[in-house]
Amino acid sequence: MHIKRACELGSIGLHALRPDGLVKYMNENKNISFKNDEDKVNYFIYKTWLIAMMSKKQDLSQIKNLKDEIHLMTNEEFGYFSTLLKFDYAYLEKQS
Repeated sequence: MHIKRACELGSIGLHALRPDGLVKYMNENKNISFKNDEDKVNYFIYKTWLIAMMSKKQDLSQIKNLKDEIHLMTNEEFGYFSTLLKFDYAYLEKQS
């Protein structure tokens, strides 16, 4: 999202700062390739944003126990969670 559009309401929310490239991983069955340094940087940017979106209403101890609370997540929250897991899995696969 363009920064001017994000500021029109007088403040910038976390949702307005969503990385543009993240959408294709949330809506399509794609993984980050980790073929270059830019992919690694994007991985950490996307992961940081996803964790921030998930934790803006839960404290960190609740995130650690998230597996017990998945059934309480909204559809949007579950989408963030599943995308985060997908990124972590792809990253670990490339590391091994």
